Amino acid sequence: MMETEQELLDFIGRPESVVEYLNSQSFDELVEMDLVNNRIKNLFHVEGKYFIPVFDGSFKDLYHYSSENMIHPDDKTVHQDFMNHDTMMERLKNSKIPGVISAEFRYRLQNGEWCWVKQVIVGGAQHGLADGIIRFYVFDIQNRKQRELGKAVIGQHDMAPARDALTGLRREKEFFAAAREFIPECEAGTWDLISIDIDQFKLFNDWYGREAGDFVLAKIGGLLTKHEVVDGWLAGYLGQDNFCVIMPHDEDGIQALFANIVNIVAEFGTSLSFTPVFGICAIDGSSAVLDLFDRATLASSAAKDDFKHRISYFEPEMYRQTDAEYRLLTDFQKAIVDREIFYELQPQCRLSTGQVIGGEALARWKRADGEIVPPGDFVPILEKHGFITDLDCFIWEEVCKQLRAWMDAGHAPVPISVNVSRQDVYALDVAGHFERLISKYDLPASAVKIEITESAYAEDEDRIDETATRLREKGFLVLIDDFGSGYSSLNMLDSMSVDIVKLDMRFLRMNEKDKRKSIRILESTISMAKALGLVVITEGVETKEQADFLSSIGCRYVQGFHLYHPMSCEDFESLISDESRVDRSGFQVKPNDEFHVREFLDQNVITDTMLNNLLGAIGIYSWHDDKVDIVRFNEQFYEETGIEHLENHLKNNQDYVDSKDIERYFELLHEAMEDELRGATDIIRYRRDDGTPFDILLHFYYIGEIDGCKRFYGAIRNVTPVTRMRDELRLMSRIANVSVAFLRCRKGKWKLNVGIHGLRDELGISPFQLEDELENRTFFDRLDKKAGERLRALSYAPDDSLGDFTLPLDIKLDDGSIAKTTLNCYCLPDEWSISSYVLVLQMA
Repeated sequence: MMETEQELLDFIGRPESVVEYLNSQSFDELVEMDLVNNRIKNLFHVEGKYFIPVFDGSFKDLYHYSSENMIHPDDKTVHQDFMNHDTMMERLKNSKIPGVISAEFRYRLQNGEWCWVKQVIVGGAQHGLADGIIRFYVFDIQNRKQRELGKAVIGQHDMAPARDALTGLRREKEFFAAAREFIPECEAGTWDLISIDIDQFKLFNDWYGREAGDFVLAKIGGLLTKHEVVDGWLAGYLGQDNFCVIMPHDEDGIQALFANIVNIVAEFGTSLSFTPVFGICAIDGSSAVLDLFDRATLASSAAKDDFKHRISYFEPEMYRQTDAEYRLLTDFQKAIVDREIFYELQPQCRLSTGQVIGGEALARWKRADGEIVPPGDFVPILEKHGFITDLDCFIWEEVCKQLRAWMDAGHAPVPISVNVSRQDVYALDVAGHFERLISKYDLPASAVKIEITESAYAEDEDRIDETATRLREKGFLVLIDDFGSGYSSLNMLDSMSVDIVKLDMRFLRMNEKDKRKSIRILESTISMAKALGLVVITEGVETKEQADFLSSIGCRYVQGFHLYHPMSCEDFESLISDESRVDRSGFQVKPNDEFHVREFLDQNVITDTMLNNLLGAIGIYSWHDDKVDIVRFNEQFYEETGIEHLENHLKNNQDYVDSKDIERYFELLHEAMEDELRGATDIIRYRRDDGTPFDILLHFYYIGEIDGCKRFYGAIRNVTPVTRMRDELRLMSRIANVSVAFLRCRKGKWKLNVGIHGLRDELGISPFQLEDELENRTFFDRLDKKAGERLRALSYAPDDSLGDFTLPLDIKLDDGSIAKTTLNCYCLPDEWSISSYVLVLQMA
């Protein structure tokens, strides 16, 4: 079907003016293809003529679509050879007319008929096209074919045999014509129309050969023909690996048909992936055959997504879902134009201070009527249909605009993260696109961070990594997003070209069963990332408990509702305009040179005596029912307790706990089991054999269950002198006529403790309430303005230069009365960069 050189010359005129000539002719389609990036762009399209949508996307998607839906069955082999992506440039290079090849096919018209077209492909610098860029033109040559072959050629499909030579079944047109006559004779609700195809059949042909594939198709055709003759079914072959059958509704019969086709495929293909897929639509007595077939095809698509259930029945919800998706896609394009699409910013923070170190741009959609379309509703649909790049490009540009606006207004913005999907990498030159954006808006590359999902790495690691490498070379920070949600995460970490690892939030949703596993995974991931010099951010941090846990295992940066919800650009700008809330030091990775206890548990490194001195007093506790035994302990444990006959206290250790503390003792064990990482600690009062009390600071860590007993690691310290001093201070508070507080400040952080509170009755304030009010500075609200300001200045910025002073204070009490007091402030010598004060309050 390919032309001779003379025929091509006759069609295009002079070779040196091919593009000029073609552009001057009346063509139906003009498409530009980027063979390097597998992208196409539709430059011209005749509406309502051919059975093809306007494609702007993947060349391979267009190629497969046209091959399966647009090209006459007899022309598919020629079309496949002509449109072969892998050989295209070589054929253009070696063509007799350099850079020009053409062929003739039959395209399907929208009315179902066939039309002869000539497709001309042009490429190469000699035709003014960049390397890897080609253009193909589609010309309607139906009239010429009529003249050459006679009018009968218009109806060539009608002249073709009614049945397919390979399968023996009616071809598509004949099948649907017969179905229109057959269906009215079927009782509604008792017959089904079934769409059948073989999943991955093209791959089957690649694995086992075209002859094996033809054998399978022929065998299926023979099976269905037999059912036509014996059981009165109606069957058809629709091309490729697609069949359609109308049969009585019978679950057992459908399962038997499915099993028979499975067996046919299994004669050649042992892989379980090459299975038939059934989409079934019940004949309702009112719907046209093509509508029934569309529904069955829709059900078949659902079955392809379910590897367990390959037989799917049409449900109206499938149509509603499809219609809803297409309505959303239609609305989306308008939403971009009407500025319904926007983004919010969620701060990324340093965990230790809560200060903002960056932000992530999150796409949002608010319709004109105020309706919010959740990202979980529209983002997956945009990804499914290939429109996510439109959203991403829009958000990228909007972020760059905002950064430029902040800088023009004199603000110093923090870096903003934007998301890049796998489709983006295929659709465009991501690195080049971002380079153009920061050049357009005159931004430093450090102002924009690029987040790429781990699933993208897992699906095409080489291509994604190449893009990430180029981005980093241009100065952008690259984050791997949702880390831990894909496969072989830890194995991939050392080879990924990234700067920051963003842990997937699902690791924080730990139940009791998976808690230990999740802790180990998080610890291992953070440790490996730090060893590789990578920053770690954990997203989805929603509670203080999660934040404390992450801090304890070395995670320095977080993002989530615990600190900030996503917010508008205006609110984000207001947030970062307060410099006390911003950390401009950038993301920093701490070298992984921390102390690891396991390194020292080697007899070649450290002696037992040295290790015991390092660990202090420790014992192993065993808890069963209401009894707690100390099963192992070291020499330091014995010395710390000061009990002469410790062996008497090892069994039923709880019997030696003071009765007032026994409930708290068992509470500690429960708390240690609930928080395995940090354990639980408190002061417990014990009694010796003679009844004398002593106080132990006890810290339990849960080890696990052994032989039905729960085991705990217990670290102890005798704090009896400290508790006695505490009790003495409480006693002094009862007899003293002053209140004494201690204020200590180091590097801007201060701590205040109330030691003696002899004015408890006069002020009506407990020592704990007084300490809390002083700590939170709410105590100053009880004072007159001048005194309050003096003490606020002292508490916010203690300074040795203030010296000692005395200040009269009128304190407003809870009942509204005024207590006249005097405050004496004494500044203590500065030691170790610590400013210390003693505050003595007495009645005037």
